Amino acid sequence: MKKYLTIVLLIVVNIPASGQSDIDMNHRWLSRLDSNPATINTEYWQAIGLTRNQWVGFEGAPVSQIFAFSGYSNAINSGFGLTIINDKIGYTKTLNMKALYSYNIQLDDNQFKLRSMESMLSFGLGVGLIHRSIDKSQITTADDTIDETIQSNWQKGSIVKPDFNFGANFIHSFSGVGIWRIGTSITHINYIFEKSSPENWSPEKLSCNYYAYTSFEPRNEYLFQKIAPVFGVSYMHRRNLANFEILGMMVFKRTVHGEQRNMFWIGESLKLRGNELSTFLGVEIFKNLNLGYVFEYTYSSVGQASRTSHEMMLSWTLPVSGNSEPNCAAYRGSGGGASSHAHKFLIY
Repeated sequence: MKKYLTIVLLIVVNIPASGQSDIDMNHRWLSRLDSNPATINTEYWQAIGLTRNQWVGFEGAPVSQIFAFSGYSNAINSGFGLTIINDKIGYTKTLNMKALYSYNIQLDDNQFKLRSMESMLSFGLGVGLIHRSIDKSQITTADDTIDETIQSNWQKGSIVKPDFNFGANFIHSFSGVGIWRIGTSITHINYIFEKSSPENWSPEKLSCNYYAYTSFEPRNEYLFQKIAPVFGVSYMHRRNLANFEILGMMVFKRTVHGEQRNMFWIGESLKLRGNELSTFLGVEIFKNLNLGYVFEYTYSSVGQASRTSHEMMLSWTLPVSGNSEPNCAAYRGSGGGASSHAHKFLIY
């Protein structure tokens, strides 16, 4: 176990340019508020809780939680939200809190402009603080002395610094065909000029992380009444590591009192660089309350010490007051009617 702990400390301290910077949540396909404030839902108030246990059984392995809350105002075409991220790896802790704002631009030029739209372009900004700390007294070498590298890099036991995220998100509805989403975001954008390497690293040097993604949801009132497929591709660049992810998911629907709702979903995603295969499972517990689980398996030699990671998600939604009909065609179900609430389950 000491050998495994040493590996974790090397990741966190000695080679930070390759270490985990942002939390690597598989459920980011269902909610990207932690990395892209432009994805605030325009139809629902949302509260989402996520927890992730990475490399289960590995002492000092990452344990992370995210809480996100968001809402929307039709009067000013703006969304508001809050994210709280807690991350612990080894003897280091990170707490990141941000207030979120998004502005949506409707891009409809047809005769239904006053009651719906075909496309929406959103821009979002996250503003907050990041707090990082370490318990240096618990990190010792074989002769029970404090590691000099850690001592020199961490002049202070903790730091608090401002933090900003920025993102854009575009949604377009192809009538009778499906919904296409594309987006991009940057986290810790105020550190875009920071240069971090093993030689000059310190905890005060944060780095930008870049994200890009696209997904397509086929929607047809004849072919996809009970099952809705989702396909997606994403790109992540954290510090000096780039990774591509491919997703395929099936959402199973049911009709309750004339209202179409998601019964459960199942899917698979593959991270190409990390050789990680993730299985998504989810179910609607009650109306507007969903539970999701992800089992991640690392099948490369790197994962021999601990191959598995687990995630849980609990999400709650409440329609925005006065929304008798969705204000964006891209959020509607395959039937396009106001009674279709499949849009509360969004793939970003």
